[in-house]
Formats: sequence, structure tokens, C-alpha cells
Amino acid sequence: MKLSNAFVCGLVAAGSTLLTYGEDITGTVAVGYNSIYEFRGVDLGSNMVEASASLATTYNGFGFTATAWYASVNDNAINPTPNELDLTLGITKSLGPVNLSGGYIYYNFFGASETNTQELYLGASMEVVAGISASATAYRDIDLFDGWYFDFNLSKTFKPCSAVDIVTTIGMGLADDSGWQLKANGRTLDGYQHFYAMVSVPWTIRKGVVLAPYLRYVNADGDLLSEIPGTATGHDHVIGGVKLTLAF
Repeated sequence: MKLSNAFVCGLVAAGSTLLTYGEDITGTVAVGYNSIYEFRGVDLGSNMVEASASLATTYNGFGFTATAWYASVNDNAINPTPNELDLTLGITKSLGPVNLSGGYIYYNFFGASETNTQELYLGASMEVVAGISASATAYRDIDLFDGWYFDFNLSKTFKPCSAVDIVTTIGMGLADDSGWQLKANGRTLDGYQHFYAMVSVPWTIRKGVVLAPYLRYVNADGDLLSEIPGTATGHDHVIGGVKLTLAF
């Protein structure tokens, strides 16, 4: 699958506009390690390394981001999608206590281009009580799988000292006619997908430098094909990792 020339030209034009009329442009680069590459309750491989770069700016009260994220899980010789590059364009807007987000994601799998696909997403979050934030995001595949995925979560951040945060999150995923979410027989699994709980501890080493270890638990639905490649369903996953982020 190839992005159309019109779409690419549109991205270039949008980027040029932001550079010309936007406010300050900021950026981040990050590298990380994850014991498992877990995506929406599914184990896609072990010992995943990742790297990303992102640019952000604001214009007329809107936030704009462009992100490139690369991951590799080369530990498994028969994994059909061991290397992945995701390109994301995002927009954010705050309306009173509600923070809105939306955007576009292009998934590119090197060596398995038949699985490349595209999604649009729309989300909202707000603080509900006592520092607890609620978030809901809907993803719509507009290419290969032509289905919906929904993520709902609650999170709260504790600050034991000025340089360290403790971020706790619980959430769940739902799907409707999404080919990402499969049963062992290859048919899609609609409805409930998985539950997850996560604790991360971002440590600001110095201004613009953050080291964030995390631990994540995932409980997949009993019918969800929870390991790829393979036929296992309904597995639990305990995942650990760390990410180093540099802001500029």
C-alpha cells in the first residue's frame, strides 16, 4: 500500500504552514526497551526495542504533533511483522475541563506490506474527581481491517518528590468488526478484548531528560488470539520496560 501523492503533498503543505505561522516548535526523541510488544491485548513478540521522534507546535489554541515511531522484535524468526514504523499526525484542543484529541496513524510493517493499514482516532479526557482523570479514545481503521477499537481508562498521578512521578492507570479495550482483534479460528472477536493495569515512574534526571520505567499487567479475553504468531488465546501478560526521553 502506498500513500497517495495528494496526501503526501497535503502533509508537506500543512507542515510548511505550521512552520510559518505556528508558535514555538518543540520536539522529543526517545529510545526504549519492552519485555513484550503488547498491542491491544496481543503479544506481538518479545524483547522489543523502540525509537521515536516527535515535533509539536500550537496555532490559534490548537496543538499539532507529528511523530515517527519505530519498533523491532527480531527475537522471533517466524514473526510476520518483526519491524514496524508508525507515522502519526495529531491535533489537540482544550474546551474548558475537557481535552480533545484526534489524528491519523499510518502503520507500516517492513517485509509484510500486505498488512500495512491506516487509522483515524478521536479521544477525550478530563479530571473527574480527586486528581483522577478519565479518558476515552475511538480508533477507526480506514484501510485493511475497516473496523473500530475503543480504549477506556482511568489514571492518577502521585508526586512523592519534585523529580519523580508515580503514574497509575487501569483500563479496558473493546472492538467492533476489527481484523486486528482475532479469535484462534481467524474470525474477528467483537466486544470486550482485555483489561490492563499499569504503573510507570517517570524520573526527571535533569531539565528535558526523563527516564521512565514501567510495569504493565494485561488480562486478555478468553477468546482473544493473544499471541502472534501462534494459536494461544486468553493469555495474561506481565510486561516491564523503560524509556529515555530527551526534549528540546
